[in-house]
Formats: sequence, C-alpha cells, structure tokens
Amino acid sequence: MTKLLLSAALLLTACLDDATSEPNTIHIDENVVAAGLTSELVELCETVVETEGACAVACDPEAVMELIPPGTCILFVCTREDGGIVNLGGCKSAATTRGLASSPFDARSR
Repeated sequence: MTKLLLSAALLLTACLDDATSEPNTIHIDENVVAAGLTSELVELCETVVETEGACAVACDPEAVMELIPPGTCILFVCTREDGGIVNLGGCKSAATTRGLASSPFDARSR
C-alpha cells in the first residue's frame, strides 16, 4: 500500500511540474548565469523588440541578474516581434551581491 501511495504521489508531482512550466518564459538564476541560456531560450530572447531596460538584455543572463536586487524575485514582461509576450525574470538570493555595489536597490550603497 505504501508503494502504491508513493507511486501516486510521484506521478502527481511530475504532472504538476509539467503543468507549471510556462511557455515563452525565460527564468534567470545563478545557475543560468553560470551555464548560459539553452538554444531554445536564445531563440526566444532574440524575438524581444525592446531596446532599453531589462528586456533589451534578455539574451544576457548576467546583465539581467544585475537588475535583480538581492533577496527578491522580479518578472519583466517583454514584447515579441509578433506582438506576443515573453516573461523574463528570476530570483536572486539575499547572499548574492556580485555586481550590485552601486545599485539603488542595495542599502549598503547609500
């Protein structure tokens, strides 16, 4: 019985994980900065039309991470060439401060 319940729980969790994957979403975190974007995400970010702000650097994970204050998560909504949207964002742990010494969001720079 325990094996049956465990199997059902794992199956349900796998289905929930698939259901929460958002199309047209670029999630940036420290791991993506280290590994780089997948080719699928590069194709997606190259469809963004903005020339200023976070959306303009959608293909540069490190530049996006520098716009996210430590200890927060941010979502930017970017416009695609076809008029659709690309969700761009991520989270930065509170312990991450690299590249943010002059950020207005970093209390230590005031």
